[in-house]
Amino acid sequence: MQGFDYVDDVTGQTKIWSIGINRTFNPNRDYIWPIPQREIDLNKNLTQNPGYL
Repeated sequence: MQGFDYVDDVTGQTKIWSIGINRTFNPNRDYIWPIPQREIDLNKNLTQNPGYL
């Protein structure tokens, strides 16, 4: 993940300010979201989606 482009005042070069976060996509898990625990507590027939504990 990147921040934003900016022009360095000293060199005049366009640079990228990076926030240093490396995100990854896990196709075995990330197509669905976890079910909130409060919903599982309310309905015992619900189970958590695969990939979430």
